[in-house]
Amino acid sequence: MNQDVLYDSELISFSRKTNLFPDNDFFNLHIHDDYELYCFISGDAYFVIEGNRYPLTPGCIVIIRPSEFHRVYVSSSVPYERFVVQFSKKLINSFDRDGTLLIPYHDRPLGRDNLYPPSKFNGILPIDLLNTAAEKENDTAVVRIKVISSLIMLLSRILVAFRDSQGNSAELLTPERIIDYISRNLNSDLSLSTLSGKFFMSESQLSRIVKQATGHSVGEYISIKRLHCAKSLLSAGEPAGNVYLSCGFRDYSTFFRAYKKLFGTNPKSDMGRENR
Repeated sequence: MNQDVLYDSELISFSRKTNLFPDNDFFNLHIHDDYELYCFISGDAYFVIEGNRYPLTPGCIVIIRPSEFHRVYVSSSVPYERFVVQFSKKLINSFDRDGTLLIPYHDRPLGRDNLYPPSKFNGILPIDLLNTAAEKENDTAVVRIKVISSLIMLLSRILVAFRDSQGNSAELLTPERIIDYISRNLNSDLSLSTLSGKFFMSESQLSRIVKQATGHSVGEYISIKRLHCAKSLLSAGEPAGNVYLSCGFRDYSTFFRAYKKLFGTNPKSDMGRENR
């Protein structure tokens, strides 16, 4: 992969990435601690976000919030190119303390309303804003201003498009309902028998639906979601002794081992990281 890092700081990064010979083995299901704004430039690919498939067209925007599972699939060997902006909540709080610009990221079920085609935007297209922000500058301060101002403009326009689309939202489909329920009830009993009873289907049927939607078994998916929930709370300063219970773990030792295996650090070392 070729990656042109256009700007990078603790609070925001902006890059243009290209895979000249894309291969699905290169891409995997993952989540981020930060927010992501993605712009598809060219290629033959689609996104899967929390089990929902989004075909990608040139100039479309995809928004992904922290702890939202996603991955790209390429459909052919056509070169795959995109802009990626990743930014922290701390950056947004510096100019939008109410978090209004993050409404499209949060006021929706996981995996829903992630894609914004160019037709959703009036005037200058998002890809044109990003191309302008990507123009080379020697002055780092100028680059920072260009990148952050472009992000604010994009988030403002996404907010307008999001509000316009809310009256047309369809009822959640079964995979979305299951994933949304799991995400909203991480500290509850999420055993396979409980979930199958909740959604009136056999355990094998529910397992198959979750596996197809996420790439993980039910137990793996729940564990990963709980661990990322815990990491988020720890980063905000919550004590490790409280966090494991809040996120659905029944004993600390199990939580500790799983946390260290996934993140490579122990829970206490991540406590308060957001405020450092």
